[in-house]
Amino acid sequence: MKKEFFIYVVFLLLIKEVNPFFLILKPEEKARKYFKLSLEEYKKAIRENPNNYEIIEEYTKLLEATIGKTESRIELALIFKELNLQIRVSELLVEILLKDRENALKYIEKRIEKSYDIKEKINLYSIATQLSPQNPLYWYNLGKLLIGINKEKEGVLALEKAYNYNLKDISLFYYLSLYEFNRGDFEKAKFYINEGLKISEDLFLHKMLLKIYLLEKNKEMAKKEREKINELIALKELKGPELKRKKEVIVKKEKIEGPSLPSKYGICAFPLNYPDPIDRRLNKYGNGIWLHATPIEKPPFNSEGCIVVNDSDMKEIMEYIEVGKTFISIFKDNSFLKFPYLKEIIDIVKNWEIGWESKDISKYIDFYDEKFLSDGKDKKEWKLYKERINKAKKYIKIDISDLQILPYGETKFGYIAVAFFKQKYKSDNFSSEVRKILYLVKRDNAWKIICEYTL
Repeated sequence: MKKEFFIYVVFLLLIKEVNPFFLILKPEEKARKYFKLSLEEYKKAIRENPNNYEIIEEYTKLLEATIGKTESRIELALIFKELNLQIRVSELLVEILLKDRENALKYIEKRIEKSYDIKEKINLYSIATQLSPQNPLYWYNLGKLLIGINKEKEGVLALEKAYNYNLKDISLFYYLSLYEFNRGDFEKAKFYINEGLKISEDLFLHKMLLKIYLLEKNKEMAKKEREKINELIALKELKGPELKRKKEVIVKKEKIEGPSLPSKYGICAFPLNYPDPIDRRLNKYGNGIWLHATPIEKPPFNSEGCIVVNDSDMKEIMEYIEVGKTFISIFKDNSFLKFPYLKEIIDIVKNWEIGWESKDISKYIDFYDEKFLSDGKDKKEWKLYKERINKAKKYIKIDISDLQILPYGETKFGYIAVAFFKQKYKSDNFSSEVRKILYLVKRDNAWKIICEYTL
């Protein structure tokens, strides 16, 4: 009995170390998991002691048996590259150059395609440039990745290599000219801009050229550039008349582009109004949240809180954006498309407008939620504030236009929607024209204003 109990206790101790799902795996699935774990442990051992040749040999033999000799050398070179052991990397690559360069490059390209780790991609492209130093695409992609992680100087050196090997790409000339502009070398910046304009009449290159002429006080050339920019904008609007009508969904405060924008943020950035009034009431704080571009073709999933797209996608997206007017809504799925409350909210906004014009404070304040808070005023304080203002008015006239409605989502206050519009206010002693946001919460089958925000 004691022996049986001892075996039982040992079994329990062992099982704590094993994922219970592991026990129901098939033998081949267990083998693959153990093999993958083994390779990871070998990598750790090599990183800790790169001079342990016995471990290195065991690791490469395991890899050779599964992916091949050349491929195993590339994987080992990656570890040495990560450790900045360039001599060791070069030793491995010399062997590959002599025997199997083409297969090595094919393997590297497949690894790059599958990888989402930016540093790993950089190391892979760096190895590729050593195996094929005259391939401009390797230098170009390496340069963009380096710029994307804020290593601008190294990135530009790689882009210059791409240019020297005759690559023709607009973004190549954009980043080269931007770098020279920021260094104050306007002549070299103009050289790269004009090289790029030979390929395409790019709006961003023309805008940079305009800034250079303005700084050089060359009024004649600045005037020509302005005309050219206006011509390109008009042409773009003519080609895409439907574009401007597609106003979708956090409001932009401004647009940043060109030399005023660090190159790691790509061609363009839009700072957002996060946290908005509801975010703050939900104790969501932060700053510096942008929608911005990046020279990295496939941006990483971790973006330090920003919404990040590559340069080419940003060129398309920015056509839909009007600063101070356009919203961005971020949802995990497309459930926000099923929004059955449009008519209800339109009616609420119209009736709220009528209630305000009536100067009947009871009728007006009934549109506000008990948990209303705006500019530090709760519902009671808001009522007193509006009552005091209305007493001095003979009449109030409100005109609402350009009404946009979109879902905000479920919150601890209830389901919230947003009404965004242009508001003209006129009374006998005051008039104004502003853009306003009403945050409306649905409670007990009725919509009430929980926050009112003027831009």
